[in-house]
Amino acid sequence: MYGQGIPSRSQRKIMSSLVQFARKVFKLSSIFIISMLAYVSTCGSFAHALEPGWKMVSAPLVSPQEARQIMKDRAVGPLGGAGGLLQIEITPEIRELARSLEDDPKLIYEFVRNHIDYVPYYGALKGATLTLVERSGNDFDQATLMIALLRESGYSAEYVYGEMTIPNHGAADDYDMEHWLGVDANSSVISEVLADGGIPATVYSSYTYMHRVWVKATIEDVNYLFDPALKPWQEIAGIDIASAMGYDKAELLSAVGGEVGTDYVRNLNESGLNAKLAEYATDLIDFIRANYPKVGVEEIIGGREIIPEYLEGYPTDLRFPYTVVENWDNVPDEYVHKVRIEHGGIDEEFHIAEVAGKRLWITYETGRMGSSGSGSGAIPPESKIPLSLAGKIRIKAAGPVKPPAPGVKSEVVPEMEKMGPRLDRGAEEDAGVRGGTWDFGKVYPNRYAQGGYQVTNPNSVTVQVVPKKNKLTIKTS
Repeated sequence: MYGQGIPSRSQRKIMSSLVQFARKVFKLSSIFIISMLAYVSTCGSFAHALEPGWKMVSAPLVSPQEARQIMKDRAVGPLGGAGGLLQIEITPEIRELARSLEDDPKLIYEFVRNHIDYVPYYGALKGATLTLVERSGNDFDQATLMIALLRESGYSAEYVYGEMTIPNHGAADDYDMEHWLGVDANSSVISEVLADGGIPATVYSSYTYMHRVWVKATIEDVNYLFDPALKPWQEIAGIDIASAMGYDKAELLSAVGGEVGTDYVRNLNESGLNAKLAEYATDLIDFIRANYPKVGVEEIIGGREIIPEYLEGYPTDLRFPYTVVENWDNVPDEYVHKVRIEHGGIDEEFHIAEVAGKRLWITYETGRMGSSGSGSGAIPPESKIPLSLAGKIRIKAAGPVKPPAPGVKSEVVPEMEKMGPRLDRGAEEDAGVRGGTWDFGKVYPNRYAQGGYQVTNPNSVTVQVVPKKNKLTIKTS
């Protein structure tokens, strides 16, 4: 709930107590702590303090017909921008996974289909490797991962971009929008989820007509179609945690005192609250050890899991009616998410898939006029730095990325490092890192980090990340 202000000191103390409680109960896994905080954030005035720094936005739903015209208008002339088509990079992680799957198209499909979570957003965002590492992606990114694995295994594979009709609910095998998105069987809810993800669609009362991306692969001279991103989920109930820990509302309020309102409690006794939470923690630990010693997190707190699929043969057609719009060897530039970096004479644009999980280095050369190298140039006239700046950008891998085991999620946080000498007149010496790093945060659709970053050289440089359409612009002043 937005706009409720910063929580009071007593509220922060209660939150601290809840964190300690979660640590005591689930000291082997920080996932429990995060889950508890996420749950509490939906139940009261703590929500504002718990916001992770991302801004969720809403948008009107765009029909597939409107979207086709919008994308056509964006593709002006030869594909250009950050490098034209999004080239699929075969990284060591992709090579290793292809080998472990025995270069078998059946096993490749089942891995992507059964182990990569679907997230509703539009366009190519993560690329193959980050989709693998984060174990999540939309149909663009899951298709990219599968195509990368197939090509590394020696098979011809391409994207199919088209439109598909999918039932909203009631499918006997759970292949419908309700079980795919994990939402209520409600056309208004489905419309909102797709609109907020920027996915072109027209939602009717019983079915949805939407843009999709899937994979066509040639295996032994026969063309087959794979749709790894379309997968139903099933709910996991979890246990009755309140009963397991012996929770009783009246008993708790008696122990901690305070006033109870319609949607709040206040003036609680902190020592009494801590003591009661410690008691609940001990009771819950004993209960889990006695009754569920070898189960996963979801089986305790509840959640959902993908209903797996195992192929008996290669499919030559898809499950639902579809229309093919285009076939691509690589995703065109207008469908790719990008990040733009502007600083001094630098104005560079990258596909996010090119830089995610890597470090961006900005290096400086001073003491002469003019510019040289990629992304370089003179300082703009409005700059207060009385010297020309020749800037260069290079991308450097942050080291090998180890994908987690199936069922285990990981986060890759890319960084931007600013390196170079002092920017005042006459500074010619080499210098190391100036001022640390900028944390871009985890890559999610429609969510952007904002903040400031200052370096004193003695001239100050302020960096701001500004969202614009499907780009992030980093501006300095």
